[in-house]
Amino acid sequence: MLDKLGNSVQQVAKNGSHKYLIRTFNGGENLSRNKLAFNKTLIRLFIKQSTTKDTYLHAPWVVKDDLAKKYKVITKLPDDLKKAKDEAREKSRKRKGKATQGGPSKKTKVNKGTNARTRGDDDQKGGKKGAASAARGKRVPASKKQSRATTSKEQAKKAAEKKRQKEREKKKRETERKKERERKAKEREVQKRLKAEQKKAKYPTEDLDVPLDRNLLSKRPHMVLDFKIPQKYIGTFLMTWNFFTVFGKPLGISFLTLDDLELSFYHNIIQPRCTLVIEMHAALLNAIIRDRLQSKSKKRQPIPRVVPALRDQINGPDDMDIDDRKSVLASRDVLERFAKTWDKKVISSKDSRKGWECVLIGCLYQMGTYETIPNVDRILSHLAPIDSINASEEDFEGYFSTLEVADKLQIMEFLINNVAKTTLIHEHIEGCVSRQTELNKEKNEIAKERKQIANSLAEIVKTNVTVPRGKGKDRSDTDESIVTRKRILEEEEIALQKREENIDKEKRRYALPRTNSMGRDRFHNKYYYFDEVGLVVNERYGTGRILVQSPSSRELVDVLTEAGRQKYNKRRKLEESFGSEEAQWGYYEDPEQIDDLLKWFNEKGQRELLLKKEIISRISDVKSGMVKRMQDIVASRKSAEVRRSRRTQATKALLSQQPYMKWFNKFAK
Repeated sequence: MLDKLGNSVQQVAKNGSHKYLIRTFNGGENLSRNKLAFNKTLIRLFIKQSTTKDTYLHAPWVVKDDLAKKYKVITKLPDDLKKAKDEAREKSRKRKGKATQGGPSKKTKVNKGTNARTRGDDDQKGGKKGAASAARGKRVPASKKQSRATTSKEQAKKAAEKKRQKEREKKKRETERKKERERKAKEREVQKRLKAEQKKAKYPTEDLDVPLDRNLLSKRPHMVLDFKIPQKYIGTFLMTWNFFTVFGKPLGISFLTLDDLELSFYHNIIQPRCTLVIEMHAALLNAIIRDRLQSKSKKRQPIPRVVPALRDQINGPDDMDIDDRKSVLASRDVLERFAKTWDKKVISSKDSRKGWECVLIGCLYQMGTYETIPNVDRILSHLAPIDSINASEEDFEGYFSTLEVADKLQIMEFLINNVAKTTLIHEHIEGCVSRQTELNKEKNEIAKERKQIANSLAEIVKTNVTVPRGKGKDRSDTDESIVTRKRILEEEEIALQKREENIDKEKRRYALPRTNSMGRDRFHNKYYYFDEVGLVVNERYGTGRILVQSPSSRELVDVLTEAGRQKYNKRRKLEESFGSEEAQWGYYEDPEQIDDLLKWFNEKGQRELLLKKEIISRISDVKSGMVKRMQDIVASRKSAEVRRSRRTQATKALLSQQPYMKWFNKFAK
């Protein structure tokens, strides 16, 4: 410690001024320190002072040995970095080998480790040597200079070409790596999307959204389309059969199969008479007549009558034949005569429905319009031609027999639509609804009883497990009591199950005429099974088929978007071997086809899951009806072949043996 004068002192006063003397090792000439600021320069300096790095490309920074030992840092390179180091050294070794084979290098390499002072000394020495050489007066020949210049140009050219080649290879590798990265990125994106979809998808879902498994791809089994009835009128034909099946008993018509009805529309001769055709028309006409008579007795306003004078003023369809209208006008007297008397009394069954054709003509003339019967003029001109003034009832029956099938179906549709409005049908519907309500209540009671039995059985099983067994006779009596009680409950459950099945069968008997489809498949085709309603319940079969109705283009517009329509068309073309823009009907008549159809359904789709369950629930009745129908067809063909082999047998006799000609009306009124 020094005082004010610079003398060393041991003790000083407290309030005195003092100076401190600091002595450095190197005299204080190089005393310095870094700034106390954290910046990039200090970071670089720290890395430079504490680490080392090899000269090859992408070499890692390694902590210096003294610091590594002091701070216990591992300096051993990992396997991947060590491998990169070895590869770099191998490449360097190969380059040096090529340089040695190619001759001495023209460039003089400067050692990086030399300092400026050494290089300066070398330059001075070189300068002295150059001066000495110049002093000696030695000269290089011009040819040798030119050769050296040419060689240097070629080497420069090769070096430039080699550099360009490396650049091209580098760009190529970069392009390939970029493509590989893009490909892997796309694959990852696809996998990610698929996983998201699989995680997101919940089945059952929309049928057309279910992925198509091409390994399990199978076409829908081909259905039969060859109805005798034209496709345009199959809907009317099926409606007719269903109406007679549901309302046959109140109308007074016995059960008839779909095949019998189809053949009856093609009966076109007077003798032998077709009882089925006569009874169907008579039953419908009688229902209309009874309702009109009842309306008159109650003094209600009758159905307005369309007289010929007004009919002439109605503009019919553009394609209506003018000759048909003239024919109707020419036979007006005959039509007026039938129109005045047709609804005076019902057609009796005692005289074989005599005069039913005249009643039909009067009904059509008085009640028919262009809206209800588009071909009404053509039909009337055929049923009552110009020369029919003196025609007999048998002649009128012949006129009806020769009508076209389309006209017969139009007449049938017209009559059914009018019968559906009568009191007879309304009362029957109310009775069906009331009976179905009673059956539903009874079924609910059965469900409660079955639940109680199930609980009792579960209690027996639980008691049998938990209660300790006795010994000897007591144990035997206990086991026997449990077995007896269980057997009684199981018998009661079986009886209730049979009773429930009978109720379901009875409910189908009272089903209303608007029969619902069993469901739809992925292409919105509707499936119908008509053999479980009305009079068919206790018969062998009604149609013996599953009927299918394809959707029309108008229906698809209501259920599909534009994108959905494209998907629909693509899938339908791939999976269906048939298809049409317009609605058409077909059917399956073979049990094997039903098995193939069930295999084709995909339970992941909402519609097909429900449809498959519905068909499986009725599969035994469906297949049984199909087998019985095929047996009847085979038996009928064999019988016809036997009769044809007998030359003495007449054609009319053969016709009378057809199944539809053998039909008999048990409910005739």
